[in-house]
Amino acid sequence: MVNKTLSVVAILLAVLVCLSTASDAWDDDYNNKEQDLSKVTCGSVVKLRAKSSGYRLHSHDIKYGGGSGQQSVTGVSKADDPNSFWIVKEGHEEEPCQQGKVILNGNTIRLQHVVTGTNLHTHDFPAPLSGSAGFEVSAYGHNGSGDFGDNWIVELIDAKEWTRGSLFKLKNQQTGNYLVMDPNKAYGRPIAGQLEVKAVVKSRSVNDDAKWYSEEGIYFPAVSTDD
Repeated sequence: MVNKTLSVVAILLAVLVCLSTASDAWDDDYNNKEQDLSKVTCGSVVKLRAKSSGYRLHSHDIKYGGGSGQQSVTGVSKADDPNSFWIVKEGHEEEPCQQGKVILNGNTIRLQHVVTGTNLHTHDFPAPLSGSAGFEVSAYGHNGSGDFGDNWIVELIDAKEWTRGSLFKLKNQQTGNYLVMDPNKAYGRPIAGQLEVKAVVKSRSVNDDAKWYSEEGIYFPAVSTDD
């Protein structure tokens, strides 16, 4: 119960930070027109749902027992789990992106886990359950710091701008592998029923396991940029 309470507090603090830094964006330009909150932008706090299983991308302070030993990343069925929130940020070693800047097809992002401050990451370790059929996906780093294995390229399906509920894939910039959730690979205790999240080569990313939707979260008004 204590851990769950701390998780909720951490999310509320993150929300307050997002709202306070958003104040500059809510200027007179927005006071005179309806705000469009349909876009996924830099600073959005989102949950990602896998198309094939309907489970949400999730992490928690539980380390893999093998492989890298880093924080595990899984899929969960519960829509209200606070450990499924991720912050959309600029790529590793890129200039901080402006909150409200719309994420476009082909953009490179990081996804920072709200509760633990780690980044969605992959590398060359075999997948925990699938072995050589995929590669481990972990949550890595500290307070948002990490490396180039945290960079993901957004591949939108039939769209130029990333919008809430739109279909997309995530390709790791460093390895070229795609983020998938395997509906046929489930963990036992202590995370019984949670699904394996892994990265696969492009030839294995053609089915719905590699397709995702952005769902619940905090969405900001889109801002125009000079880019």
